[in-house]
Amino acid sequence: MDIYLFEIGMLFIYQLFILATVGLIGWLVYDLLFLRGVSLKEELFQNNSLPMWIEFTGGFLAPVLFLVTSIIEPSGKFIYHGKIKDILIAVSYTAAYIIIFSILRYLAEKIIYLIGKLKYTQSVSLKDQIFGKKNFSASLFSISISVLVLGMLLQENILVESVPTNLIRIGMVFFITLGLYSVFFTYFIPRNQSMFRNIFIDANISTGILTLGNIVAINLIIFSCFKWVKIPPDGWLQIVNLIDVTLLCCLLYLIMLVVISITRKLISRIFKVNIGQELYEQDSTGYALFESSFYILLSTITINGFLV
Repeated sequence: MDIYLFEIGMLFIYQLFILATVGLIGWLVYDLLFLRGVSLKEELFQNNSLPMWIEFTGGFLAPVLFLVTSIIEPSGKFIYHGKIKDILIAVSYTAAYIIIFSILRYLAEKIIYLIGKLKYTQSVSLKDQIFGKKNFSASLFSISISVLVLGMLLQENILVESVPTNLIRIGMVFFITLGLYSVFFTYFIPRNQSMFRNIFIDANISTGILTLGNIVAINLIIFSCFKWVKIPPDGWLQIVNLIDVTLLCCLLYLIMLVVISITRKLISRIFKVNIGQELYEQDSTGYALFESSFYILLSTITINGFLV
């Protein structure tokens, strides 16, 4: 019994050590890589910038810690052995997250700048929106990117599957997420509204909340579909399997969208309100939180109802 308690205590200390190490690395990298001229310590503790807290905690630190925790638990990628290689693997996953997140943030920054220049004839910077203008919606958009990266990394397993297989799974998560989300904002955002303008120019918090909730729901569906289909490692190289998984993800998501559409119509008739106007003109953050939570709930119900 004493030996068992000792092993539990050592495992607890070991995991805390890994989390503390990763957290420190995350702080340093975030401070050096993303801020570049903005003091993280000053923004968080002296200026008490809430968008900064949201961006740092929800968009970087929490996903990294969640990723490492999912890796080091016995049911995750590997089991505690008390060896230095376990720490190296955890740090490797953290490095992979940082690299992919950095690339996607950089690409998003460039795309946002180009759209702002070409369509709205003004310079729009993601970094300035978050750190300069304290745009909550831009912070939530950044967190959505981190959720996407987290979903991509949770799909692969470098200890079991080959590099091509891992790259295919990661790439599928990326493209399926973007494809399904494009269906959402094309169908649900009114024609006289723009997701880009709402988030980065009008700083509409509701749009940021809906974006984050939708990305979370989509990645829950993708994760469950990939797990349910149970394609063998070499099976991901076959186009038929990729089509099957993609169609399953699309089917579950479209079912979710139909339920959301019906719910919106019912709420509009019962309470005599225009949902689109409430969200995109009056910036109803309360309803946005309700609907965003509804996305996640519906994705879970859909998964449990069909993937049994």
